[in-house]
Amino acid sequence: ERKFMARGTNREEIEAMVMLHPSFFRRLHVPRVVNNVYFDDFEFSFFKENVEGDSQRNKVRIRWYGELTDVPAEATLELKSRFNQAGSKDHFSVKDFDLKRLGDQKKVDSWLEECTSLPKLIRKSGTLRPTLINSYRRSYFLSADGKYRVTVDDELRFLRPFDTLSGFIVYPWEDRTNVIELKYAMEDDD
Repeated sequence: ERKFMARGTNREEIEAMVMLHPSFFRRLHVPRVVNNVYFDDFEFSFFKENVEGDSQRNKVRIRWYGELTDVPAEATLELKSRFNQAGSKDHFSVKDFDLKRLGDQKKVDSWLEECTSLPKLIRKSGTLRPTLINSYRRSYFLSADGKYRVTVDDELRFLRPFDTLSGFIVYPWEDRTNVIELKYAMEDDD
C-alpha cells in the first residue's frame, strides 16, 4: 500500500485523473462510508510504531460499512500487520458490536478475544481499549489488468470513542483532505 494526501483538490478531480490513467481503471462499485474503531494499549504502542515509522508495526480495529450509527449485526475485527513495505490483514467476525458498549472493558475484551491467539497480538491481550473512531467516504477503482487497486477517501471525520456513549454523535474534527491509496502485490512495485 502507498498512501498519498491530496489537499486542495476535490474528489471529482482525483477520480477523473484515476479514470484517465493509462492503466484503464474502472470503478469497482458505488462509493460507501467506512467506519473504524481503533484500539491501542495505555502507552499508545501501535500509534507510536506508526508515527515513528517502525518497519514492523500493527493496527487493531473494528470496521463496518454504512452510516456511523447504523452499526450492523456483524462487524469485522481486523489485525493489520506491516513488515517493511509488505502488509497483511487478518479478519475476524464481531457478532454483537455496539458503539454504546465501548466503555465496557469486559465487552471490548470479548470482541478482541477472537484474535488474541495470534502471536502478534498476544502480548497486548487484556490491555487494548478503544482510542479513536473515524469515518470516511471511499471510492474503489481497479486497473484493467487487475493488479492495482486505488481507493479515494474524503469526508474524513474523527471522534473520541466515549463521545458515542450517550448515543448522540458529535464530530469534534472533520478534515477536507482526500486520501488516495494505491494497493498492489510487492512483485508489481516497479
